[in-house]
Amino acid sequence: MDIVLKKEEGLLREFSVTVSYDMFLAQERERIASVSKIVKLDGFRPGKAPAALVKAQYGDRIKGEVFRDLFEKTTKKIIAEHGLNVAGPANIDIETFKEKEPIVFYCALEVIPDAPLIDVKSLDIPKYVFFPSAEEIEGRVKRIKFLLSERTSLDRPAEYGDTVIYREFAFDHETGAQEEGENRFFATLSEDNPDTHRFLGRSAGDHFHFDRPCTEDHDHDHGPDHRHVSVLDVVSLSDPMQDERLKKTFEAEGVEEGLYNGAKAELMTEKREFSDMNRRVALLETLENRYVFPLPQVMIEAEKKQILEGASRGSFEGLETEESLEKMARRRVALAFLFLNYGRVHNIQVNNQDLAQAIFKDVDGDKKQFAKAVEFLKNNQQQLAALKNNILEDKVIDALLENIAGSTRYILFRDFLLERQAASSQAIKNSAE
Repeated sequence: MDIVLKKEEGLLREFSVTVSYDMFLAQERERIASVSKIVKLDGFRPGKAPAALVKAQYGDRIKGEVFRDLFEKTTKKIIAEHGLNVAGPANIDIETFKEKEPIVFYCALEVIPDAPLIDVKSLDIPKYVFFPSAEEIEGRVKRIKFLLSERTSLDRPAEYGDTVIYREFAFDHETGAQEEGENRFFATLSEDNPDTHRFLGRSAGDHFHFDRPCTEDHDHDHGPDHRHVSVLDVVSLSDPMQDERLKKTFEAEGVEEGLYNGAKAELMTEKREFSDMNRRVALLETLENRYVFPLPQVMIEAEKKQILEGASRGSFEGLETEESLEKMARRRVALAFLFLNYGRVHNIQVNNQDLAQAIFKDVDGDKKQFAKAVEFLKNNQQQLAALKNNILEDKVIDALLENIAGSTRYILFRDFLLERQAASSQAIKNSAE
């Protein structure tokens, strides 16, 4: 076997491999002899069929198996002799194959790139402290009051002062199937709030379009964002301010001030979770734009396949074009290399406790399901490796965010959303130009 490096460009290594015809014949004879021992042909006892007859009947299959063996041996030899750290399977094509002449085939391999090391000191990912607006707090106070109130069902259509409990939902535009989930809301009818007027005269069990006049006929000729409403109940609420339990809960601050502070605390907690997620997203975007390096196309293609499989289960959005799929795959492969390199240099590892916690969280704390999941992963090393990679990425991201000296901004959540909307519009405008 003669191996010659023909091209070395970026991550790509191309080789020309020459194998003598005698070597091919010798391996073919070995394969025929092996098949002859187990094949059953009419008129012959098992293992007694002539080699020529076995070759005549199974020749193409045997030839394919011989070439697969040659390709595997060739790949291993190339990797060993050239000390390659390959990114995926080899791409091998037969260039010449003629009887009694040397066999020549092409072999291409991509190697793992040298990923740069993330420089934490050069990163500045802002920390946002979000404050809810007065309108948000007022809305949350209403919700808390509603949850604490006693409700009396009214067997009549809704009037001003009544509260309507309703479910909002949509239909799949293609299948007509109703979306899952509760999506329950409430609205107290008021002459001062036009948004609640659509509920006037509605009773439990009524269905209507949420974004059309109440008098319009109910139909399903609409787009994917069209919403429907199903009235669940029309109720009268007791005044929670008269509830002794509520007074006791907030007796130190006074009921109104206690409700206000409770609502604000709830919203601040929710916004803090959003802030953490936003900072994480900002970090990933920064890393993607700052660290650009060559990536193995073989790994990108494998990632594209995984993304498409996830998309078929509804796990991904935004894959309208091949370009968007390629971009997402490249982003995920690049970040994976960055995180692996950072984790290696800073000795960030995944231990058994990390695995157990991830599995336990995934099965929602169900001990029986936990045992089944552990057994499944023991028997599926590929799935186990994928889980470990996900955990490692999370640990690296946490370590990066902990060490980044990002500036802190205090801002109303509403203003933050307006800023992001303006920035997004400007980015779209710039790309169009």
